[in-house]
Amino acid sequence: MKNSPYTLLLFLFLGCGLPAKEPTEKVWLESIDEYWRLSEAEEYSKALTIAKEQVGYAEKEFPESAFLAESHERLGNTYKSIHDYQKAAHYLRKSIFLGKSKGFATLSAYQRLSLVYVEAGKIDSALTTLHKAFSENREATGIDSIYWYEAKVNLAEILIMKREYQQAEKLLEAVHVYSTSKGDSSLMMTAATVKVRLDIYNAHYDSALKACEILKGYYKRNNEMERYGSTVNNIGAIYFAKKNYGKAIEYFQKAADQKLTRFKDSAYVATELINISVAYEKNHDTLKSQYYYRLHKRVSK
Repeated sequence: MKNSPYTLLLFLFLGCGLPAKEPTEKVWLESIDEYWRLSEAEEYSKALTIAKEQVGYAEKEFPESAFLAESHERLGNTYKSIHDYQKAAHYLRKSIFLGKSKGFATLSAYQRLSLVYVEAGKIDSALTTLHKAFSENREATGIDSIYWYEAKVNLAEILIMKREYQQAEKLLEAVHVYSTSKGDSSLMMTAATVKVRLDIYNAHYDSALKACEILKGYYKRNNEMERYGSTVNNIGAIYFAKKNYGKAIEYFQKAADQKLTRFKDSAYVATELINISVAYEKNHDTLKSQYYYRLHKRVSK
């Protein structure tokens, strides 16, 4: 998931890709570990600085190594985290290009790129990206990997948007079996988040609410506050689906307040603002609906 998949492999490749400069390997390893630590702590501005430095260093010191592609992937991943989807897509596509040109695995970068497209509302592009990921990496070594199943979660989310609920449920069940067998709680919770959306569409509201309470506890314990806020937003979506618009507004507002407190950036609450606007409209409060719609347009620019 967020932890670097490359740490154990670095010493296998750095020797033939880097000049013999001590302590180059140690510094590179520490830099990657620090990047993932900051990303997990949601300190994205600091992670972005490191990711940019890594790309520059990789381009200079080992342009023929897998680490050039990987450094571009980390930079793209960071831009996704700060919702700069244009730059995120650019660096992730470049990572895929570099990986394919050198014969390196590209599944991870494809998986992240599909998420960028989903968050940017480009669902068809996300679906095309995942189809490429599966077809190009089907014979890759280590196919039974975390990224393979993360990609399945992404595909399930897209299928839900396209109202192909049965296929989505099969994918999520496969991910649940895998994550349980591996004891991967992070993947399990990611799949559970998507399952909540499926339950909402299927009008299984009690099941969705119960799952959201579990997810809230997990994300709070692990200090994943953006996902925590998104879970609160999902509770609002459940009440909205139940036509309890007052309760929906309450939870959408809580989600927005939590994200603003955590990130101090209104770009993180664009989804919550449009949700509040629509809920007020359904609740026959046109003035407040228009107010939150204007706020949404302002932060979405």
